[in-house]
Amino acid sequence: MADKSVQAGSTLVGLAGNSTSLQDKVTKAATFRPTDKLQLPERFNTLIVVLNIFSAVHTDETYDFYITTTEGPASWDIVHFLQVATTGAKTFVARVHLNTRPQTVTATTLAEEASLLVSSTNAIETLAANAVRHGPIGRRLGHSVVIAGSAPSVVYEILVRGE
Repeated sequence: MADKSVQAGSTLVGLAGNSTSLQDKVTKAATFRPTDKLQLPERFNTLIVVLNIFSAVHTDETYDFYITTTEGPASWDIVHFLQVATTGAKTFVARVHLNTRPQTVTATTLAEEASLLVSSTNAIETLAANAVRHGPIGRRLGHSVVIAGSAPSVVYEILVRGE
């Protein structure tokens, strides 16, 4: 597994107040789970994640974007953006509060969770759509996009910023 590190002294010092790319602009036509991870150089109070969709094919296609975090061998979801099932450009922004007890927030509910962040129910690609899991995160960030449909194609980028 390769890590993309943010080096001190660069324009992205610690991500604080600056955005860096978790995924550069890319076109995908099949489910994609990159092994590269973004190494976080410091801890933050809040993580802002921006998903920019430049275009998406839609007849029967759907696109599910997950932001994951990793600590050692364990990985879990922290964001599952609203499922994309329309054409056209769009932007989604998620704010993850890190200095709080673990809790999952969806469009309509707030559920406090046990301190166990990684289990069979908190594995990758298991967080409900349009949800954020607040609480501690690992030292690395990753993402996956689960694509379904007859002729899918999506162009997107993901940016992150720590505050």
